[in-house]
This record gives sequence, C-alpha cells and structure tokens, in this order.
Amino acid sequence: MHLDKRNRLSLGRLSFLERAKIILPVISKRAQLLNLPSSFQAALQLTQLIDEHHATQEPLKVEDTQMTSRERKKLRHMLEGLKVQELIRRLKAEEASPSVQLSIEILACQMQHEGTRNVDQQTK
Repeated sequence: MHLDKRNRLSLGRLSFLERAKIILPVISKRAQLLNLPSSFQAALQLTQLIDEHHATQEPLKVEDTQMTSRERKKLRHMLEGLKVQELIRRLKAEEASPSVQLSIEILACQMQHEGTRNVDQQTK
C-alpha cells in the first residue's frame, strides 16, 4: 500500500508534533501485533520524549495545521497499511531536535533487529 498524493500532502502540512501523534500510535500498535516488546517500549519512550520536548516550545499556529477529525482518521487508516520503514521515514523531520532524531533512528534499528530476531527464532 502507498499514500496517494492527497494523503502525502495532508501529512506534509502537519507539524512534526502532529505527524508524530498520528504515526507513533500506528508504529506502537504494529510493535504489539508483531510481539516486539522492546520496540513497543522504544516507541512509547519516543512519544514521551517528543511530548516533553514540544511542551517547552512555542504553541502551534492553528490555522497552519487544521485537519478535520475525519481526515485524521482516514490518514491513520492509510498509514496502518504502510511498512514500518515507510512510517519511520514519514516520521523523520529536520525540525525535530537532535535527541528526537536520534531516538527515531534507534527505534528504526530496534524494530529491525527485534523483528529479524523473531523471524530467526520462528524458522529454527
């Protein structure tokens, strides 16, 4: 599955914080479904780090980031069909702090490592 142009534009309009609030729950849910407990914890920790970091930032401009509840739900549904690597790619942002960027990279590596380990264990 892939995002169509309209959904890519909708996602691109969002601030990093808003994108994270849509994408991270999808990643967390995927980690739970795939039985990746360390990755699930890493996703929760990243969510907490982003919340803490943005609590100290200036408030968002509401007119720049308006999206209806229906649009958010539809976008979240589309994101649920994407691969984890694509979700993480869509989560990355230059405006995120270096610590958040590093945590995103760690989450990506953690999910890949833990997922590979689970596959290896299942094939033995």
